[in-house]
Amino acid sequence: MNQKLKVFIGSSGESRRTAEQIARIVSECDHDPVPWYDAFPPGVVIFSRLVDLSKEVDAAVFVFSEDDRVFKGGTENLQPRDNVVLEYGLFARALGPEKSIICVLGNPTLPIDILGLTWIRVTDQHTARPKLREWLEGLKSATVTEQEAGGEISVEYFRESAGGKFTDRVSDALTKAKKVALMGSGVAILANPVLVDSLMRRAEGGECEVEIYLANPHSPSVETRLIEEEQGKIRPSDGKLGLLSRLRTLVDRWRTGGCPASVTIKVSTHYPTFALIIVDDDYYVYPYSYRTLGNFSPVFVFSRKVRAHEAVIQFFDEHYQRIKEDAVNALQVIDRQIFRREALRGFAVYFVPDKESDLYNFGSAVLGYDVHGRQKIESQWEAPVGRARTFGFHLTICDALYLWNEAEARKAAAEVAYVVRDFEPFMLVNLAIERDCPNPGNIAVAARDPSRKLESLHHEFVQRLYRRAAASDYTMGLASNRSGASFVTNRYHAPYILNWFKPHFTLLAGPDRSDRAAEYDRVKELFESRVTSRTVRVDRVHIMAWSPTNGRWFIEKEVMLGMREHH
Repeated sequence: MNQKLKVFIGSSGESRRTAEQIARIVSECDHDPVPWYDAFPPGVVIFSRLVDLSKEVDAAVFVFSEDDRVFKGGTENLQPRDNVVLEYGLFARALGPEKSIICVLGNPTLPIDILGLTWIRVTDQHTARPKLREWLEGLKSATVTEQEAGGEISVEYFRESAGGKFTDRVSDALTKAKKVALMGSGVAILANPVLVDSLMRRAEGGECEVEIYLANPHSPSVETRLIEEEQGKIRPSDGKLGLLSRLRTLVDRWRTGGCPASVTIKVSTHYPTFALIIVDDDYYVYPYSYRTLGNFSPVFVFSRKVRAHEAVIQFFDEHYQRIKEDAVNALQVIDRQIFRREALRGFAVYFVPDKESDLYNFGSAVLGYDVHGRQKIESQWEAPVGRARTFGFHLTICDALYLWNEAEARKAAAEVAYVVRDFEPFMLVNLAIERDCPNPGNIAVAARDPSRKLESLHHEFVQRLYRRAAASDYTMGLASNRSGASFVTNRYHAPYILNWFKPHFTLLAGPDRSDRAAEYDRVKELFESRVTSRTVRVDRVHIMAWSPTNGRWFIEKEVMLGMREHH
């Protein structure tokens, strides 16, 4: 592995020529020299820049020459310039003495503490060049081995994430940062209104970009974390209401400034395991411990400027990108705004009979829509079918829900695939045409589920999927609601959760008409003439999506019961 190293070269002005020669040797060894005369832009504080450099470079070379005449005990001595000795101590502390080498030019008097170290005499160029090359090559090998083998890496840390030195450090950094990203459950530092206002003002003025990704307090996954925290020795002062309040405060402040594009505020629905604050090149990370508030987590600091942190920074950058892609606009969640149905992602879980079966062909002929083929077909019942046509012939396991975005739909589909692994195929029996099923005036193919697996699947999806949704056909007023069901409709987006589930394939769902009895007789006659079996095998479920283009639902994926999955 050929790895370029950044090598700082420190010397006094009098020994600049030697520093230039060393820089050429560093370049010949395929490394990047950083000589002192190129390292300090005008206007910078030299010592602060030296501290930053000690974290940015991989190694350092210092030229100790006969710079200053000093009298000690009546004897005249020539010694290196004080600032070069100080720089060596700074870099040796940051990099380790094995990565900071001294090149001695002439015969200066060396500090006693340095006499025991290995150093190179550069008075003889023929001797100095191979020795310096050997040191550089050995350093490269040592650095590669350390990174590849997972060797020790120096990491700064703070004892706690709440208050104290960490808060002071980040608060100060935010006043000067150009790019900021804060992500976590609540990111306690955002509870400081003065800091938030200052950050927003800077963003509104074009001085910086701010991205905030907090946990969605309505998410069941986030609630799991909040419940864990409440079991700890110290109960959280925030909790769900606190997170909502903080989110509202941020959104209100964002609105006050006109919602500038330089500010992003989103919420994430995943179970949070650590917080990440990115301030320009610095990454502050603190983990969430089981049954312990994040306030008491240690904070670890990584920097893009430190080469040894590259792999860690890459890991956190990828985490940041995933959060950014999947998070939901906070305006929608705070206001519970649906905006347009077309802006949401339709999602449902149905069972659709095999496309070659008598049952499926009968049902599709009545409805006038082939959901397998995604095409409209002729039907003599076009008016009384109503909205049932848009779904195709199916049995509902999970109602039509509308999720915030594609990421939420992907998570929901993963939940479905995970659950159905534990369910073996089963039979629905006693298929028959029924009136007033499932609602008054409707006509459907009813069935019995003696195994109760279908009901179990439904209840599993209630727990796992319904509260992920932004809305459903019921809350949007697209489906008839059942009286007295406002609480469960608001909480689960459906009116009959956990106490009413009747397997059925809807056929006629349009307005009840005076000739409904005659329609029932005609549908029943067609069913009995076309459908030869009164049982159907359920060996798969169908994940459905809604097309805003034609207003119909379609099969997006088949998931087999058991361990298999089909796309």
